[in-house]
Amino acid sequence: MTVHPLYPHVENGIKFIIFFQESTHNCSDNLEKLRSVFRFSICFHACAFVESPFRIVTLPKKPIFMTLTVLYEDNHLLVVRKPSGMLSQGDQTGDPNLLDVGKAYLKEKYDKPGNVFLGLVHRLDRPVSGVMVFARTSKSAARLSEQIRDRTIHKQYWALAEGRLPKSGQLAHHLAHRQSKSRVVSPPEGQHASLSYRCINYHNNISWLEIQLETGRHHQIRVQFAHIGHALIGDYKYGSRKPYPHRSLALHALSLSFTHPITQESMIFKADPDPHWYTTFENVAPTGSRQ
Repeated sequence: MTVHPLYPHVENGIKFIIFFQESTHNCSDNLEKLRSVFRFSICFHACAFVESPFRIVTLPKKPIFMTLTVLYEDNHLLVVRKPSGMLSQGDQTGDPNLLDVGKAYLKEKYDKPGNVFLGLVHRLDRPVSGVMVFARTSKSAARLSEQIRDRTIHKQYWALAEGRLPKSGQLAHHLAHRQSKSRVVSPPEGQHASLSYRCINYHNNISWLEIQLETGRHHQIRVQFAHIGHALIGDYKYGSRKPYPHRSLALHALSLSFTHPITQESMIFKADPDPHWYTTFENVAPTGSRQ
């Protein structure tokens, strides 16, 4: 089933993008269902998001509400906070993804006709939350991609790892990506992967880590820490034995710094992790860790 962004809705100052699965069901009947479930009037000016004639608005079993947290926006960039559990871009599942939410947000805010351009220049894994930047023009997309290739975009992460790690350290391995997983291999096989980290707190066999990513390989942080015996909390794919809320994992893209592709201004953006980092893991949270 294809999922389309359908209706932007504002309630108590918070903008929701509501997704519904594509269907050929009767449009008017389903509108009444929407009114009864969501208790707000439906305005079909947003139908531009869907192909005509209407092939929409059957309700999924569980309606999907997504808020778009915009950290920065201009004519060239859109910087947002990605929630954990959400795809960065669409895949074969048809589940809601941040790229489509961003396009829907721009389309509705600026009343844009036709398709909206929004360039994906990097990704975060589905279970990972944090800062992402999108390009609003092809020129910005090309220049941001060049910064990524040149490693002049700097990414800082927070992670909760099993066990006690040293106060600081560096990890360097070769990683090979096969299907949905990566693994550490011996050179010359694979690609070089490196990062540095600092352990900023420890409690009850959990280390709170601050990580500087130096390369951007598939599942790099997850694989490298699992390889040294310190899997990230909730990362069952790579051997974690500790649960994490909402079937996600304890990895958050805390900050992103880069040069503005047009103005050449140095920019840095930060975002807090999900609230349960400070509730479920409150004993390990370092003092003053909220941004």
